Amino acid sequence: MKKILFYILTMVLVLSSCSTKKYDEKLCKGFSVVSEIVAFSALVCDETSSTWSTAIYDNKDSHGRYCSDFNKALRILREDLEEVGVLDTISSKKNTLNTIAKELVKYPNSRKDAYNDFIELVTDVNSFADLAIDPEGSLTSYRADVNALASSIKKQMDAFELKYGDFLIQYIDKEESLEDDW
Repeated sequence: MKKILFYILTMVLVLSSCSTKKYDEKLCKGFSVVSEIVAFSALVCDETSSTWSTAIYDNKDSHGRYCSDFNKALRILREDLEEVGVLDTISSKKNTLNTIAKELVKYPNSRKDAYNDFIELVTDVNSFADLAIDPEGSLTSYRADVNALASSIKKQMDAFELKYGDFLIQYIDKEESLEDDW
């Protein structure tokens, strides 16, 4: 009887560690996607803000041509961003991130805090991506929203890396070694 109990406990421990390992891999993948979305969104938000300001104060669009209407300048910028596919990339990565976040709902007890921190980060990253894809408000409010979200996201990412860096590094190194093989 004791041997059976021992084997059952051993199996539970092995299976739970495999479950945690798979969870950590998904969490790491999610964090990687967060980083990509933030990078693309920051570039788009910066370009949007710059174009918006130039159109208002210098009457020029993103190509330096005369443009008296900032809405037209933003429309031209959007067309340029769509042409190079950056807005589709942000949308696609955002969908991937949301799928990963849904998969992470069933977390091991040891990853409850990581899940909560990750979902908080995902919420702000989605808002940041939305500002990149569909800017709204005035130039002043847009800049304020972008700066507030960027600051919040940076703090959350730094905290996440400090708290959970042990397994993030483990899986990032694993991904990089796989990429080196190609």
